[in-house]
Amino acid sequence: MTSGALIDGAAIVEPFVLTLVGTALVAFIADWLLAGDRSAPARSLDTTIPRRTEYRLLALILVVALGLRLVGWDSAITPVFWFSEVSTLFVDQWLRADTLWTTWVRQLSTTDVLGPHDAALVLPVLAALQALIGPRFGLPVLCGAFFGGLAVLLAWALGRGVRSQAFGLVFAALVAVSPLALTWSRLSGFCVAAVTHVLLTLLVGWEAGRRGSVLLAILTGLVAWTSIYHYYAARVAIPLAPLVLLAGSQRAGRIPRGIVLAALAASTFVAMAYLVHGGATPQRLWPSYGGYAGNKGERTLVEFVERNVASFWVELRHALERYFLERRVGWDSDVWRPGMAQGGLALLPVSVLGVVGLVAVARRVRRQWLWYLVAAAGLALPAISVMTARRVLVFDLAWCAFAAHGLLAVVDTLGARFSHATRARLAGLGVAVVGVGSAATIFLLSAALPRGTAQQIPFADAGFGDGVACRRCIDAAQGWSREMADGAFVVLFDNDVMRENRTSPGGLVAYGKIATLVAGTPGRFVEAYELLAGIDIEPPAPGPMFDRNATTFLAHLTEAIDRAAPTRIVWHFERPTAWERWLAGRLAAAGGSEERFPTPLAPSEGIRIVTSWARRADALAVLGEMAAGLAPEADSSCITLAERRAFTLASTVLGLAPDGPGTADVPEWLATSFLAHRYRTDTFEAAMPVGAWVRRGVGNAARIGLFTEHGIKIAYDLPSRRRTDIPPSAAMHHGLNCAAFAGGHWWVLEPWSGEVTSTHPAAAQVPRGEWIGIAVAPSGALVLASGDQQIVVFDPARRRELARFPARVAPSVRQMLDECTPIAVGSNWIATADLRTSVLSVYDQDGQDLGTRRLDRLVRLPFPLTGLAGAGHYLGVAIGTMVRIFELRTCPDPRRPLGSE
Repeated sequence: MTSGALIDGAAIVEPFVLTLVGTALVAFIADWLLAGDRSAPARSLDTTIPRRTEYRLLALILVVALGLRLVGWDSAITPVFWFSEVSTLFVDQWLRADTLWTTWVRQLSTTDVLGPHDAALVLPVLAALQALIGPRFGLPVLCGAFFGGLAVLLAWALGRGVRSQAFGLVFAALVAVSPLALTWSRLSGFCVAAVTHVLLTLLVGWEAGRRGSVLLAILTGLVAWTSIYHYYAARVAIPLAPLVLLAGSQRAGRIPRGIVLAALAASTFVAMAYLVHGGATPQRLWPSYGGYAGNKGERTLVEFVERNVASFWVELRHALERYFLERRVGWDSDVWRPGMAQGGLALLPVSVLGVVGLVAVARRVRRQWLWYLVAAAGLALPAISVMTARRVLVFDLAWCAFAAHGLLAVVDTLGARFSHATRARLAGLGVAVVGVGSAATIFLLSAALPRGTAQQIPFADAGFGDGVACRRCIDAAQGWSREMADGAFVVLFDNDVMRENRTSPGGLVAYGKIATLVAGTPGRFVEAYELLAGIDIEPPAPGPMFDRNATTFLAHLTEAIDRAAPTRIVWHFERPTAWERWLAGRLAAAGGSEERFPTPLAPSEGIRIVTSWARRADALAVLGEMAAGLAPEADSSCITLAERRAFTLASTVLGLAPDGPGTADVPEWLATSFLAHRYRTDTFEAAMPVGAWVRRGVGNAARIGLFTEHGIKIAYDLPSRRRTDIPPSAAMHHGLNCAAFAGGHWWVLEPWSGEVTSTHPAAAQVPRGEWIGIAVAPSGALVLASGDQQIVVFDPARRRELARFPARVAPSVRQMLDECTPIAVGSNWIATADLRTSVLSVYDQDGQDLGTRRLDRLVRLPFPLTGLAGAGHYLGVAIGTMVRIFELRTCPDPRRPLGSE
């Protein structure tokens, strides 16, 4: 039976089970009420438990806790988390370079902790595990099991000290099987370690106060200070440290001494902060993330309250709703529907027991008020930042404590007539039922998680959007690891920029890098588009891959392959576009064998071309065509480029459109970006355009046309700034540079299929092809570029093809999915550019190849181009936030240099 079938079956059975349990509970309560004797049991569960029995039960709890956290640790039976996995790459780099010690020492002087490898108290565990067993995909699971198991042990010690042995065991057991704690233990030891650190602070502080110990008070301050070396949720330990010390001293009847010890702990914290960091300012203790409280320009306490009070209540409501009621899995999940996929981050029994526990603690608040403080601190964390699942881990800890109080209260109260042993068994049975339900829910939901990208991990996201996984990505990487161990060299072509963005990456590229380490064959993996640009954007060392002025991507790849001496080269196209399908065909024709495979990351099958070692030269020769124009001597003397103008935009420029023909003078240019756009001195906002045009009027008047990624047609008039929006007839998503305006109509290209659509009457006559680029000539003709290396000029007015010729057409891989290759069209020339290599290829109106120019040498910037457009004698080039306008001149006769007779 599949996991999906079990989940569906559970949704059917659950209402009956709840009805049965509810009926039994009502009957039990009614019997208790009618019995008349509602006195406390003769022997409460809080009475002393024999040490041997307690330790055996604790050992059982630890075995279960570690078993749930370690089962299938290296087989990805639960999703893997990119932000945890990439630490393997950093640790490997530091181990190889023998810089681990200096890196760790440096981390002690910073409070900027972004990931597991940045956390000074987590890095030693990660490094020890990696040094012991080597790089593995399951290392984050092992790290999480270490800190998660330690948290269970600390929960027991704290619980038995604050209340009783029974409470400590039940509290530890609920922490052991908490679905939130268990999920994040398997995803990130970094996040779970924050809970462990809070528990350690509470335990040391409690004992310091109970014993009246000066040394333990100093240690409490030290432990609170070291919370800055964890995920920032651990920093709730800072305000809790003196309070728990007071709670311990109250229990011992030494409140005045407790006040002194609390002051000593606080002084120790401040002293360490000044000694190591030069102070304990809020900026050092709180993340500098935009939108969080404290990062909105607040200068006074009044400003802090005024600017954050509204968001406090919103995020607090979100935290309570998502912990108890909704978004356990994805966006559409609530507690009012049956099924293990429905509800919040807490299981329903634990939620109910926690409510009972709130009342039970209130009845003994003088001795148990500490738990209210922990809960308040746990809720404050998401309230002053943003609610995500991992930010309520501390609140989940507090709720487990309330549920433990509630379970003991229910069993001791309703089971007063039962023997002590029976009630103990009932408490154990309650915990066991919760544990079985938690484990089944986590592992079944994980098994049923779709294998595509950006799938929200159950109990890990809560509707925020970054607790996601790509199961196909890890499956592919594990397959590559086996192949590399068997002698393969893998070249990945990954065009899905959206899947790999840093807010919620799928991990295909990073996991490929880890796969080389797992296989013990470092250096046998490369991502092709990063290789073309010569810039690696992935960990552990984002930056230049080689000196573009001294060598080429082909030489770099050839050297890497020769150094690795593989038995074969695997060219992997996970999501083959039209251009990639053309390249795969060429590689197959060069002696490679073609394989197809199913993948949820693409609308169609993926492609693999396997080239044997004997045929590697033939395959590399195919890539050699892509390297045309990279050599210094390759710049054509028939193309001259002279810079005439430059300007910048606040964000990355993604599109350019001239406002004139560019034959008599330099036109002005509209520069578009994600949201803010600029024309002359005017800046305006609109949803991201994928096509644009400008018509200059009299004086400062101009009319701007935009076609947005969602198909909205916008007309914008200047200087009045009047705007008209025409919504699309159907919801669709369009890629960058995939719309052009010709003959009074928008023409839209879908580069995956090559289909061109328009409301123009001639749309049906557009030639069929593997089109991946579209532009408009000054005459109003459409210029289409294909993935199989052709350019076609089509005249909509005459409904016929005017020209067709071979051309170097490169793919566009920039910011979005399925972008179109930008084409620049001048008065008598057509140009394409490889945005990654920056090579410009120019053709005359008849298709004569005029040669190439390296644009990066002209703009003197290392990163890839982001936009291209032409007008008359001028070429507009976008590089990041900068736009450069060049005058472009070509030979009258391509065989003669410009100016020759």
